[in-house]
Amino acid sequence: NTIFTKWDEFASLHKVFKVETINEIYMVAGGLPYPKIENTDYAHPIRMVFFANDLMNYCHEVLEVLMPEVQQQQHQTQNPPAMHAIEHQQSQP
Repeated sequence: NTIFTKWDEFASLHKVFKVETINEIYMVAGGLPYPKIENTDYAHPIRMVFFANDLMNYCHEVLEVLMPEVQQQQHQTQNPPAMHAIEHQQSQP
């Protein structure tokens, strides 16, 4: 519930319309009911991209707090021990 509340804040910030939330599905639409109102507003596809970027960054922060061991495992998967050895060798003069 706290996560969806934060997502609602992002939707308001980026002027995207929250259609509904069903169980764990969060649905938004760009261009409704906020068409490009002023010349300084971004077009709705760009607003959707910024909204999605904020969601991903926020979820990453939540995962770091709630599940640090998962983040550590992902880091190890992305950088296997062999890569650490190569990086270490490259960093030495």
